[in-house]
Amino acid sequence: MGDTHFNYLNICMAHNEDCNYKFMVKNYCKFHYQRLRRNIPFNQPKKIEVKNKICSVENCNRKHHGKGLCKFHYKRQSKNIPLDLPFLVTKNRKCQIINCERKHHGLGYCKLHYNRIKSNKNLNDPIQIKDGNQGCKIENCQGKHEGLGYCRKHYERIVNPRSRNKNDLYLEVSMNLVRKRDKNTCKWYNCGKTSKISRIDVHHIFPQSEYPELKYIQEYMLCYCKEHHAIWHKYRGDKYYKLILN
Repeated sequence: MGDTHFNYLNICMAHNEDCNYKFMVKNYCKFHYQRLRRNIPFNQPKKIEVKNKICSVENCNRKHHGKGLCKFHYKRQSKNIPLDLPFLVTKNRKCQIINCERKHHGLGYCKLHYNRIKSNKNLNDPIQIKDGNQGCKIENCQGKHEGLGYCRKHYERIVNPRSRNKNDLYLEVSMNLVRKRDKNTCKWYNCGKTSKISRIDVHHIFPQSEYPELKYIQEYMLCYCKEHHAIWHKYRGDKYYKLILN
């Protein structure tokens, strides 16, 4: 492939192949040095790169990516997928559920039905129209819909049962006086937590729902930390004791 003597002319040692480029590595130009490394004969004709080359698959006019294929068919070949399979049209695609005209989101479904599949819900459940006019689902309640099928008042009672006291100013004053009396400290036996360690709740010894006439009397109130407040309601059998820990 050429002599190994010192190159006085500073040109590629493959000059017999009509190469007049300057040598770069081991007395060869970059092109012939790469051929030397890969054991490719110097006289092998050079591949001519064709501009604007397209995919070799029939009826595919996409731009060439590699191995005679476009990027789409190149990925199919690397994953052993038949090249002649029809591809899905994602533009303006609709949900595959009958009578659903929503835009496609994933797995052939719109966003609503896709979320139902993820949460293992029935796809054929009626769709609730959220226009703000459906009202509260509590019987004889005329309030405007807020969330989860409830008006604002009932929604707050379900999400945060303690929020029902916010509209009762007299009850708030009584509870604040109890906090001041107990120095905002848990009165559970051998506890003594303060508001710096845990949230302090005002506990009604006689529940408000059963004894509404006693809810303003400060002698029937105590300060408990949220942990012991939840324990008291758990022992009593109240289902909402977990909400107290939030």
